[in-house]
Amino acid sequence: MFEYKKVIDKDTMQNIAKEYHSTLTSELQALKDFIGADALFWATVDGKDLSTLSMLQNDKGQRHFTYQLNSALGQVENTCGVEVHVYPSLKSYPSDHAHMHFDAQSSVSAFIKNAANQCVGALVALFSDRVQESSLRHFSIAFKSFENLFTRLYQEKNTQAALQLMKEVQSISKIGAWEYNPEKDTVYWTDEVFEIYAISRRDGITLEQAMSHYKADSRIILQNAFNTLLTKGLPFSLELEFTDATGAHKWVRASGNCEKNEQNHVVRVFGAFEDISDEKTLRIQSEERAQKIENILNNINDALITIDQKGVISHLNEVALDMFGYTSRELLGANIAVLMPAPYAEQHDTYMAHYKETGNAKIMGVGRQLPAKRKSGEIFQMELSLSELTEEGEKKYIGVIRDISERIKAQDTIYNLAFTDNVTGLRNSQWFEREVRNLSNEARRKQHGLFVLLLDIDKMKVFNHKYGFNAGDEALKQIARNLKKVSSDAYSLYKYNADAFIFLAKSTFLMTEIHKFESDGLKDILLKENNFDVQIGQHKLCLTASLGSIIFDPSAHSFESMLNILEQAVRQSKLSAPFGYHHIAKEGIDQHDRYVRIKDALDSVADSGELSLVYQPQYDVDTNVVGFEALVRWHSKKLGFVSPGDFIPLAEESSAIISIGDWVIDEAISSLAYSIKQGAAYPISINISAKQIVEPSFSEKFLSCINFHQVPPQLIVIELTETALVLDISVVKQVMVELSNYGVQFSIDDFGTGYSSLAYLKELPISEVKVDKYFVDDINASASHQSYKIVDAIINISNALGVRSVAEGVEREIQKDYLARKGCHIFQGYFFSKPLNKEQWMNLIAELSHAPRANEQVVKFNDVNQRYSD
Repeated sequence: MFEYKKVIDKDTMQNIAKEYHSTLTSELQALKDFIGADALFWATVDGKDLSTLSMLQNDKGQRHFTYQLNSALGQVENTCGVEVHVYPSLKSYPSDHAHMHFDAQSSVSAFIKNAANQCVGALVALFSDRVQESSLRHFSIAFKSFENLFTRLYQEKNTQAALQLMKEVQSISKIGAWEYNPEKDTVYWTDEVFEIYAISRRDGITLEQAMSHYKADSRIILQNAFNTLLTKGLPFSLELEFTDATGAHKWVRASGNCEKNEQNHVVRVFGAFEDISDEKTLRIQSEERAQKIENILNNINDALITIDQKGVISHLNEVALDMFGYTSRELLGANIAVLMPAPYAEQHDTYMAHYKETGNAKIMGVGRQLPAKRKSGEIFQMELSLSELTEEGEKKYIGVIRDISERIKAQDTIYNLAFTDNVTGLRNSQWFEREVRNLSNEARRKQHGLFVLLLDIDKMKVFNHKYGFNAGDEALKQIARNLKKVSSDAYSLYKYNADAFIFLAKSTFLMTEIHKFESDGLKDILLKENNFDVQIGQHKLCLTASLGSIIFDPSAHSFESMLNILEQAVRQSKLSAPFGYHHIAKEGIDQHDRYVRIKDALDSVADSGELSLVYQPQYDVDTNVVGFEALVRWHSKKLGFVSPGDFIPLAEESSAIISIGDWVIDEAISSLAYSIKQGAAYPISINISAKQIVEPSFSEKFLSCINFHQVPPQLIVIELTETALVLDISVVKQVMVELSNYGVQFSIDDFGTGYSSLAYLKELPISEVKVDKYFVDDINASASHQSYKIVDAIINISNALGVRSVAEGVEREIQKDYLARKGCHIFQGYFFSKPLNKEQWMNLIAELSHAPRANEQVVKFNDVNQRYSD
C-alpha cells in the first residue's frame, strides 16, 4: 500500500501551509469540531517557539502569534500510536500567554519530527476546561489525519512540479508520451503529442485518428507493431513518415512498451512520441553525403595512399592493396619506399628531408609518370599525383596512383581508336579536351590563362560535293601536314571536327602578360596561302581558311563556354573571308557572357516590368504625322539596356518571343486606346515575329485584345518580315486574311532583304511595303544625279501592288527628297524624329489632339490608305 513520506523541514511546511491555506483551514475547522477544542492551530517549530501559520478559535477566525514552548513540563502520553503532550493547567506557566488569548485552561500538542528526530511542526489544541480522555484520543486521530493531509499536499506539490518539468522537457525535446488501456480501449496523450499533431487538446485524438496521419506503408508497419505489443508484449521503436493536421510533412519516432500482470497478460501499454524531423533531415543529408563519398571512392580506380613527413604509410585504400599485392597489416606503418624500385627507394628519405627544409618539390601538385614495385618484385609504370594537407597540426601527403602499364601497352590502339583522328593522324578533340582540362587545373592553381586558336577550312562542304569525300579527306591530310610543319613547338595541334584544326599553347601565362602572345604573327604563319594548296590527282587546288583565337581564363569560364566563344571567334573571322582572322580578348568573352545572361533572362522578361515601348513617328510628304511604329525596349536591372538586336533574335529561338510579343501587342493597343480618347486617332504599327503569327491561337488572342481595349481594327498595322512570309505561307496567309476581314492592316518589313516571291505578295492582303534602311543608306549627297534601282524598284512594286510605300531610316534631307520624288508615301527616321518614350509620345499626342489640322491629318492618312488598298 502506498505510504506518504513525512515532511522533513519547517520551510517546506510553511510553503505548503501558505499555498494550501484554504484547504488546511477547512480541515482545521472540521478537526476542531471533532475534538471538541476551543481552539486548534497548526504551527511550525523554530527552536522553542511555535510560529503559528493557521489557527482557529471557535468562529473568531485566524490569528498569528508566537507561542513559548514548555514541553519539558508537559505530561507525555501515548495514545493511538501518537506521542501527545498534555498541559493540564496553562495558568501554572505565567510566562506563556497563549491561554490569555484564548482564555484556555489546558492544551494538547503533538509534534512531527524529521529524519534527524528534530521537531519541525506541531498540532496544538486548547481547551477552556481540563482535557477529557475522549478528547485526547480524538486529538491523536486528528493529528494523524492532519499529518497525512499535509504530507499528501506536499506530494501533490512535488508531483505538479515534476509534471511541469516533464512538460517543459517534452516541449524542448519535442517528445510526448501516450498510454493505452486495453480494457477500456482508451488512450491518454500528453500535451506535446497534441503539439506534434498540430491538434488542440480540447478536440482530442482517437487511436484511429492518430493512425490516419501516417503514410499508408508507415501506418501498416505501426499497426502491426502496436498489435504485436498488445498481444505478445513485444516493445517497438519506429521512425515513420507523418503528416500533421496542417499538412506539414514530418518524421516521428513512435515507441511502445507494456506492463504485464502476474499472469503475464498485458494490462497497460505506453510509449513515447517524438518529432525527429530536424534530426532525420540532418541524418538523411549526412547519409546522402556519406553515400556520395562512398560511391565516389567505390568508383575510383586509383590507389590512394597517405603518408606522414617521415614517409610512413598511415592510410591506404583497397585498390592500393590490390595494385601492390600487400595486406593492410604489411603496409600500414611501413615506409613508402617499400613500393619503390631502386634508385628511387634509396633516395626517398633524402628527397623528403629536402622538401621539408625547402618546400620545393617537382612532383607536388603535378601528375608524373614513375616506376613502382609490387610485392612480387614486378616493376610497373604508374601515374602519381601528390598533394599536401595538414591534419591536427601535422603535414601529410596524399598520393593518387594509377597503374598505367596496361595503358602503355595499348597506347597505339588507344591513340588510334579514342584519341587520334583517323583521317589526318593528329590527336583529336577528345585528346584536346583532356589536355585542356589538365592544363586548366594548373592554370587555376597559378591564376594563369590559356591561349587557344581554332582554324576552320572555308567551304569544305562545297569542296566535298564537287570533288568527293575521298578528295576532301586527302586535302585535309595535306593541310594537316603543312600546319604541323609551320606550327611552333610552343603549341599542340589537334584535329577538332570534320574540317577544323585547333592549336593550344603548351604553357600557361599570367593574365596580365597577354601582350607576350603575338597573335598577329601566328596568324601570318598559319594563314599562308601555300599551307592550303593541295594536290588532288592531276589537279592543284587552293583552299582557304578562317582563324579565331581567344585568351581563356579557366577560373572564370568552363571548358564548354571556352569552345562556344572560340567558335564565335571563327564565325566573326568568316565575315572577313578568305583568310579572315578574329581574336576575342576579355571584352569579347564578357560580351559572350552577357549573351548567355540575356538568353537566361528572356523566359521571364515579359513579366519582369522591364520592357517598355518607344514610338517612332511616321510622316507624309508634307511632314504631317500620320502614324507611329511601336518598338520594344528592354532596360534590365541586372544587364542595363539590352538592344533589340541582341535579345529579339535570341527570343525567336525559344518561346520567349511569344510572351514578349503578347506584351507588346497589349501595350501598343492600350496606347492606341489612349490616343483615341485624347482625340488623336493615329494608327500604330506593331512588329510580329514569324514564330508568333503561326501560333494556333494568335488570331484569337489578337482580336480579344482589340475588343478588350475597344479600338478600331483599322488603326492597327501588323508588320511582318519576309522571313515570316516564307516560314509557312499557307498558315500566314490564313491568319492575314482572317484579321484583314476585321480591318487589320498588314505591312511587309525589310522588303528586298529576304527571299519572298512576288507571287506570294500579290495573293496576300498587304496595305504597305517598307523600304529597308539598308537601301535608304545608299542614297547620298549626289542622289539628285543618280538613280537607286533597288529603292526605285521597291517603290514601283508597292505602286504596282496598290499599297503604300514606307521608307525606314531616313536620316538626311537628301534621302527624304529623293524618296519623295520617286513617289514614296510615308517616311520615318531620325531626320524627322527619334523614337519617343511613353511620356514624350503622350506629350506629342496632346499637341496633335489640339492642333488645328489634327483631324485633317488623320483623313490624309486614311485617304492614302484607301487609295492604295483598293
